[in-house]
This record gives sequence, C-alpha cells and structure tokens, in this order.
Amino acid sequence: MSFAAEPYAVFADDLLANLTGGVSRLRFRFVEDQQPFQLGVDVPIQADTVRVHGLLDGEFHRFSAETDFFLDTDGSLGWRPDATDPTIPAATAAWPDPGSEFWVSYDRIPGAASAPLLTDRNPGSVTRTLAEAFALEFAVTSHQLDAIYKAAHLETAEGRDLDHVVALVGVERRGQTHARGEIAFRRTTPAPADITIPAGTLVSTAEPPVITVETTETVTLRRGDISVAAPVRAQEEGPAGIAPAASLSVVHRPILGVDEASNPTPTTFGGGAESDGELRARARRALAGSGRSTVEAIKSALASLEGVREQDILVEEDHLAFPGIVKLKVASELSDDVALAASLLVEENRPAGVRVIHNLPAPIVPVPAVGGEAGGGGPGVAPEGPIIDDLWLPIIATITVTPSSSDLTATQRQKLAVATEDAFRSALDLVGIGEPIIYNRLVGAVMGVEGVYDVVIDMGADNGSPPARTNIPVPEGTRPRLDDGALTITLRGALVALDVTAEVELFDLAATADAAGSMAAVSADIAARLTEALQVAPDTVTPAVLLGLLPETDDYRVEKVTYTAEFLEEGLRVELDDVTIDLTADQQPWVRGVTAIPEQVQTS
Repeated sequence: MSFAAEPYAVFADDLLANLTGGVSRLRFRFVEDQQPFQLGVDVPIQADTVRVHGLLDGEFHRFSAETDFFLDTDGSLGWRPDATDPTIPAATAAWPDPGSEFWVSYDRIPGAASAPLLTDRNPGSVTRTLAEAFALEFAVTSHQLDAIYKAAHLETAEGRDLDHVVALVGVERRGQTHARGEIAFRRTTPAPADITIPAGTLVSTAEPPVITVETTETVTLRRGDISVAAPVRAQEEGPAGIAPAASLSVVHRPILGVDEASNPTPTTFGGGAESDGELRARARRALAGSGRSTVEAIKSALASLEGVREQDILVEEDHLAFPGIVKLKVASELSDDVALAASLLVEENRPAGVRVIHNLPAPIVPVPAVGGEAGGGGPGVAPEGPIIDDLWLPIIATITVTPSSSDLTATQRQKLAVATEDAFRSALDLVGIGEPIIYNRLVGAVMGVEGVYDVVIDMGADNGSPPARTNIPVPEGTRPRLDDGALTITLRGALVALDVTAEVELFDLAATADAAGSMAAVSADIAARLTEALQVAPDTVTPAVLLGLLPETDDYRVEKVTYTAEFLEEGLRVELDDVTIDLTADQQPWVRGVTAIPEQVQTS
C-alpha cells in the first residue's frame, strides 16, 4: 500500500462536483490488464472538465489533459505513449506509478441528465461553503494519516518516530556520550583508481582494552591520492569508547587497496547526537545481518568470528541442481574452537529444512526431548552431510626485485626481501574463494613497497604447469594458498655496466641534418630504449640480443652493436669486445653509455 496526503483543493473540487451533479473519485488501478480505463458507457461526459489525480514518484500529483492523458470517443481514458515504444510515456508526459491507484472526476454535459437539486457553485454560496468546510477537515485528516504512514517506515520516519522504528532491530540512537573522531585510511603509493570506504566500516585498537569505532560516512580515496579521512563514532558509550591517538589500526574487513588505518588524534566527546541519516544507514546494516535463514545472515554471522573475513566465505545455492542444499566453504586456517563455533553459527542461522554441506566440523547438538524423555539414541552428531574437501589451490611463485639503490647493505637487502614477501602474501590473501588471481594486482602490491624500483613475478599453480606472468584462474570453490617454501625472492643489485657502440643508418631528414647533432640525438634515443628494455634482464647478453632490442625507427636503423662490459661489484672490467655474458639471478645490466657512429661501408 502507498499513501500520500491530498491537497485541500482536490477535496473541495470533488465535494462540490458531487453536490452539484458531477461525478468524482472514479477509482482505477494503473496496471496493464485493466486498460482501457472506461469512465462510463451511457454517461454524457463534458470532456474539458475531466480531472485525474494519483501518485507520481510516491507523491500526490494532478495530471494534465494536454500532456499526460486523453479522452477517447468511446468514453475511455488513455495515457499518452511514446511514439516508438507504447509501453513508456511520451517525452513530455507523466504516468501514475505502476500498480498505484488513480482517481477520475468530471462534469456531465448540461441537459443530458436530470438537473441536480443543488446547482450554485459560486464563491460564498451555501453549497460551496459547506463543501469547503468539509474539505478542510478531510485535508487535515489526510495529512495526519500521511504523517502516520511515514512514521512507520525506515526511509521516511524522523526524530522520535525513527527511534521507535530502529528499535525493532535493536538499534538505538547514539548521542553526545559516544566519542567521535577521524580515521585516516592510507596507501604507500598513489591510488591507481577510486577506492570506496563504506559507512559502517569497523576499526579497532590492536592492544587491549579493545575499542571499536564505526565510520559514519562513505568516503572515497580518489585516484592519485594516498590517504582519505573518514569520521567515526565509538560503538561503546562513555569514557570506555575513547581511543588514544594512533591506536585504531585494525580494520575488521580489509579493503582492497588500503594498506593501513590510523587515528591521528584521540577520539573525544563533542558534536551533536547521531543524525537521522546516520541512524537510518546503521539500522539498514543491522537489519541486513539480524535476520536468519539468508545467505547474508550466514555470512554476517561467520564474519563476526576472529580470523574469518568476508572474502573467506563462499555460500552456493542452486535450487535446480541441488534443491534443499546449501554449500558452504570457509577458506581460513581456524583453530579447533573457532571452527566449532563457526559450525554452530551455521546451524543456528540455516533455514529450517535446508541441509548445509560445509568444510567445518559438525557440531554436537542434543536430540529434542519428547514428553520429558530423551529420544532414541540420545545426543548425536547433527546431520550436516559430507564435508567439502579440496579447498586450497597451492601456488608457487618467484619474485625478482630490482632495488631502487644498488649499494644496499646485507641488512637492508634482507629487510627489503621480507617487506616484499609480506606485500605479496597480503595481496594474495585478499583473493576470495573462486576469484582469479590478477597478476597486475600482485605486481602493484609489491611495487608499493618502499625501495622497490622494478619487479617481475613468475607464478603458477603447484600442479606441474610452468610459472608464467599471467592471471591464474582459480577452480570454483577453491582458494589460492602460498605454502612455506613455495616463494623465492631474488634481489638484483650486482650491476654489469655496458658501454655500447652502435653503427646506424640515418633516414630522410636525419640523414641531411647536421651529422654531429643527428648522431647525438640517436645516441640518446638508443640509450633510453636499451635502458627500458633491460629493466627485465635477459638470461644472456650478446650483441645479437642487444640488436634485437632496437627495432628500426622512422629516423634510423641500427645495423650493428658492439660493447665492452664492467662488473662493478666484482671490480672486473672485460677488455675484450662483445664477450657473451651469462647473467646470474642477482645481476642487472646497466647501459652506462651509448655512442652512435655512421654505418661502416665495406670496401673490397
């Protein structure tokens, strides 16, 4: 049912029409199967007096005969459709809300029926005065009913009425005695895209006593930024909800792309009570998790346990393939106590008559007693069905990192390797059940580590397939896991300096310009191209390998490449030209200089 208060003028017009021989408040429902809307068969209708009112976008509206509707010759009412699609209104037309009621009023043609007993509609007449008096009372009552209707709904209730509505789901308005403050959500590198931190995000202290706050607004970490602040309010009332500066750091449900959270200042008392908008949003979130027998209720219940996150949970239901069965997987390393608690929560929140198949230990539940006596067999194991196996997809990976500095100490290199491993494992841990492993997300996570200049990741499933630099599809119902010993990290750093000489053939304007200037420009271009290409080091350096990295351009073609090499960390300089260099995993070629010379013409 939808309701909206009607204006005083509509009541007055309808009452006056009824008292003086008109027809008012013919009720119709705006649905397809009731069209056409027949006003009358033998009733002579005065077309220019037809009035239609009803609901438009939930508000009372009076429709126009010029733009919205028309009266057909057979006495039926039609709505003006679009010229190309008759199921939608014309560009300038408005139709009633689908399924809502609308009302039609009109006057009869004079002389076509017996004259009414009352005919005086003039202002000040007894008939009009009575109609207007009753219309005023009707309008007041209509507005009172509208207020009652709005007070009963979460979206429209306000003030004390809203307090009563949200109390149905156990929510109370938070006031000035709940501490307030701000949480800064940060990244170590500029955000590659907008990241949304939704209202209701919970953040707690890392050390006891545990204090939990909740964001009260949805904020966005914009692309290119590294941090954004969100207002928060303590969940606990009084001094127990005050959090010291820099103490709030544990985000209950990790947000992809956000590396850390912290409150730069202590939370304090101040400001007004929770607004109606904030209270509505919090009631919606409470309502979503308060019900049972739904997928969201099961997820919300499991996510309340320590060590279980939303991306750790997969709930599948297919009413056609396996009716009456729900498949549940929890991809998280849980202790026996937590796993048993999770199983009990599943039992409490599952729909009656629905069987849940999961990878958790079956809880021990008592059999209901009949007449005070225990049933046959006594307590036993709940009939949860078979346990799901094959939950994890083992992953192997090799990460090759080029540090920003080539003169790191052994301790600095060790710290960089540990930070790289932590970033990679954290990014992989955010992949949910059945979600593919996105290669560039892992690369971006490692590139965000301070001190990493470049990175190459070779990874794959530990099933005999060779590692590659691509996305990895994850079988349905499984989740990737990186076991101990499955990750190898290599830090490059032993530079091999190359002094390159390139014989080139110039084209077009480059060949006719100043020779010295042209060769200088070509030398700089070759150096830049080689530097970029060698960021991913080849296994071997030879003249042919370098030549293959220099395809022809519009201005020149490289005909031949020679070089000399120096191993900087070893202090070894190779005096011979073009010696084949087999690079080890920790060696990085570095183009120290390039000299471009004209192509040498062979003479016989």
